[in-house]
Amino acid sequence: MYNRRRQPVRTRLFWLVLRSMTQLRIGASRVNFANLVIEGESGRISVEPKVLEVLKALIDANGDVVTREDLIDQVWGVGFGGDESLSRAISLLRKSFGDTRGNQQHIQTISKRGYRLIATVAVISPTPKSNNGLAILPFSNISGDDGSVFLEDGLCLDLTNLLSRVPEQKVVPHSSAIQYRERDLSPREVAETLGVRYVVGGSFQRVDRDIRLRVQLTDAKTGAVIWSNRYTAKLDAFFDLQDDIVSSIATTINSELDASVFKEVLKRQDFNLTAYEHIQSAEAQRWTYSREAAERSVFHLRAAIAIEPDNATAIAGLIGQLSQSLASLWCEDRSAVITEIREHLRLAQSIDPNHPEVVLAAGISLVMAGRVGDSVPILERALELDPNNPHTRALLGWMRCALYKDVSAINLIRSAEADAPHHPRFAIWANYRGHAEFALGNFEASLIAFDESILRNPNYFMSILRSGYPLLLMGRVREANERFRKALALEPGETLEDHIAQIEAFPSHVPDGHTMREFTNLIRKAWPAD
Repeated sequence: MYNRRRQPVRTRLFWLVLRSMTQLRIGASRVNFANLVIEGESGRISVEPKVLEVLKALIDANGDVVTREDLIDQVWGVGFGGDESLSRAISLLRKSFGDTRGNQQHIQTISKRGYRLIATVAVISPTPKSNNGLAILPFSNISGDDGSVFLEDGLCLDLTNLLSRVPEQKVVPHSSAIQYRERDLSPREVAETLGVRYVVGGSFQRVDRDIRLRVQLTDAKTGAVIWSNRYTAKLDAFFDLQDDIVSSIATTINSELDASVFKEVLKRQDFNLTAYEHIQSAEAQRWTYSREAAERSVFHLRAAIAIEPDNATAIAGLIGQLSQSLASLWCEDRSAVITEIREHLRLAQSIDPNHPEVVLAAGISLVMAGRVGDSVPILERALELDPNNPHTRALLGWMRCALYKDVSAINLIRSAEADAPHHPRFAIWANYRGHAEFALGNFEASLIAFDESILRNPNYFMSILRSGYPLLLMGRVREANERFRKALALEPGETLEDHIAQIEAFPSHVPDGHTMREFTNLIRKAWPAD
């Protein structure tokens, strides 16, 4: 079994930042970690999560020097590259703080060593905020063994996904709520930070084939526990437990909901532990967007389907992953993969045609096949079924920009990024935004978006490659050639003709005022010679 990607270990001062409701004053600037904003002499500037991760690492060092290697390892992961991304992150921080090359008042460069934070750091009292949203926090795992991690994480992920499909219920994405694992914060503090009113938490224990749960729903506005329950059941009843919890929480918050609401939401098959662990293992691979991670995800999803051939969730996940791998040119036999996608899609739609993940998978397969016009109504239907899914929003926003040149659709992508900055697909959403801005003819904005995608995931060759597009249209051919070279260094098997064929499959992405031939000729001229 493949190991789950470990989250970086944080120091005590990092947790102090979060306990302070994620707002600090650094020098004369105000940093809001929750909203990804720095306010200072340069005005109010939105920054990338990775940029603030660099800042957090410097804060944790408490004035000591942090080497470039340590910063890269802490923020992007050991062996994951990121050297240019670190330079850009430091540059963006200095720009946000108002520092110049000759006037470093916040971050000091220590020659041949690294960087250190020299500005003063102070806690800012938060401004309370709340609404009627809901957050499912990681449960306290008291099982005493690592084998229960996927069950505990899967429980929170499933509860989040199911409650997201309840009408009119806003739910914080699982990727954001999971950041509060092992943090010593009260429900009120968590609710204020996430901007919700209700918080669900509890404890999880597995003893052989038995599960013991304690679950409670807290109204952070009053501090009162408004619903709680203890469960003891066999492992085979894992989905039944989830269904009971979802119904209890949703009806407690909104007493007007009737039982018919849950009929479609909670329609699932019997629980199989091994298949479930494979599905959760595949989900864990989404944190890294690379050929290797995609292959591991496919391995786990195929294993789950081999155990449960009619598992719509696993089939939908495999359709989405294979479609994305196809678009990223990570498939050796493209025709075989296309055939497999079609077969799985027919099967998933015969099992559960209205499952939001199945509908989304159908939309993804159409997008990656270049059938933009067909994809939009499917993605709109997926969003109706699960309005809280940020990935659906981001993909739909990209397609609406490409097909209809709908300027307002950019906001769908931006809302996904704002709502779920810790989502495994956060890096690729900036890539979508780069494509969308390019289709609208906003080449400068397109380049910025692609650069943000590269900052988030330095080793995804497609973002680097596509960042050459706006450079070409702005007449910066030499820079485009450099981008193409960097991308090909990561994926040396990529050929010019394969790339041209892929572009021609997406004619709606060519910006207004340019023909396909004009655009592909520009790429041919800038493509690196063998």
